[in-house]
Amino acid sequence: MYGTVSQIFQEVSVLFSNIVGFTDICSRVKPMELVTLLNDAYTIFDNLTEQYNVFKVETIGDEYMIESGAPIPTQAHAFDVADMALAMLNAIGQLSDPCNGETIKIRIGMNSGPVVAGVVGLRVPRYCLFGDTVNTASRMESTGAPMTIQITGAARRYLKTSYIIEERGLISVKGKGKMKTYWLKIRRENEDEDAEFDSDSSDSTIIPAPQGLAAQEPKTKDKCKDASEDKKNRKEGKRAMVDNDMFLDGSGEDVLQPETKHSSRTKLSQVCSLM
Repeated sequence: MYGTVSQIFQEVSVLFSNIVGFTDICSRVKPMELVTLLNDAYTIFDNLTEQYNVFKVETIGDEYMIESGAPIPTQAHAFDVADMALAMLNAIGQLSDPCNGETIKIRIGMNSGPVVAGVVGLRVPRYCLFGDTVNTASRMESTGAPMTIQITGAARRYLKTSYIIEERGLISVKGKGKMKTYWLKIRRENEDEDAEFDSDSSDSTIIPAPQGLAAQEPKTKDKCKDASEDKKNRKEGKRAMVDNDMFLDGSGEDVLQPETKHSSRTKLSQVCSLM
């Protein structure tokens, strides 16, 4: 029965996006032009959800929300959402302001962690996500900058070996106080980039070699190799874990969930049957 089905998912990544200056756009364009703009944007994003195996949760005005990890758990949730976010930034350049012709810009926020998910409502039942993970993802969007992807430390732990990530620093977040956040830039392309990145990590050390012997490779090399192999596995639909400490249920025990994919077009009845 709708309204009574809910479940806790420990490993979920959530994304929010907003059109920058949307209120100003609303005041300048005709209603039909506004509807056309939103429809064009949502059509682009909806097509991307199919490509990156993420679930479209809802749209409210210019706000677009997606997630991965519920109702079907997947170890690739953070990677799928991160790739979707990067694709959204690239694709939004196709759209322009109906009034002045300027390119539309968006802000994106992302967070990872546990959520409560379920079908709520009776007349128009909807699959919804609840919890601090969702609220913080929304805050990452609202405190971000145009054409950027702001992520939390929780999301960074999943992504740091496979993406270029820059530290933003401490920012004030409503309901959270000061938080250290990061900018998700691009996916890494080769091992050289991996070895040079993340200078604040204690993992990277070079041990001097005796005279006449080659210097020992940085310890990060193994992680870079893992990231490269992980990228290959992902293309085959077999996501490998890149950090053993990422999937914990709070007791310190590893929680590895089966790798599966789902479509944003999952029907509500199918969602209910999975819970």
